[in-house]
Amino acid sequence: MNKKLFLGILLSLCTAFAAGQEKKSTEHVFSLQAGYGNLLKGSRFLTQSADSYRQQLRDGIAWNASYYYRPASILSFGFQYSGHSSSASHTEGADHLYTHYLAPQLAWNFLRGDRWNASLHGGYGFFLFRNHSKVFGKDRKVHQNNVGCNVGLKMEYKLNAHWGIGGDCSLVAADQSGADIKYHGQTIDVHQNNYLRPFSVTGGIYYHF
Repeated sequence: MNKKLFLGILLSLCTAFAAGQEKKSTEHVFSLQAGYGNLLKGSRFLTQSADSYRQQLRDGIAWNASYYYRPASILSFGFQYSGHSSSASHTEGADHLYTHYLAPQLAWNFLRGDRWNASLHGGYGFFLFRNHSKVFGKDRKVHQNNVGCNVGLKMEYKLNAHWGIGGDCSLVAADQSGADIKYHGQTIDVHQNNYLRPFSVTGGIYYHF
C-alpha cells in the first residue's frame, strides 16, 4: 500500500474518532422544569359537580423531567415524566388533584445549533390520576390508572458545552372514564365519560453529558 495513502487513511480514522468522541460528549441531555399547568376542560370525580368549581381546579402547577439520547443530529429518543397539581375547596369539602405521566419519547430535532436547540417530541405511556379530597371533614380518595399519549415542543438556549436553559410546551391526553373512589370505608367503581388533558408551559435547566 502506498505510504501516503496509508497515512491519509490513518489520519482520517483518527479525525473521525476524535469527532465521534466530541459528539458523544453532547449526545445525552437531561432536563428539569416547572411552570404553569391547566387541565383543559376540567376533571371528573370531584366533590362538587358545578362547572364553576371544575374551572377553579383547572389551573395549577406543572413539572417535568426528561432524558434524551441523540444518536443522530435530527433524531432523539428517551423518557419523560410529567406531573400536575391543583386544588380548590368549598363549604362542604375540598379537592386536591394530581396527575402523573411517564412515557418513552421520540423527538425530531428540527433546530440544532451551537446555541439554540428545538425539537418536537411525542410518546405513549402510563397515566395516573389522583384526587386526595375531603367531604364533611372525612377523607375521600380517587384512584385511576390508565394509558395516555403526549405531544410537545422544546426550546433550549445553551449557555456553554454542558448547561442550557429553556422551556417546554406540552399536552397529555388520557381516558378518564373510570375510577375507584374510597370514602367512609367503602370502595366504589365509578364510570363517567371524560378525557383528561393536562396542558403545561414550563421552564428550567438542561444538562448535556
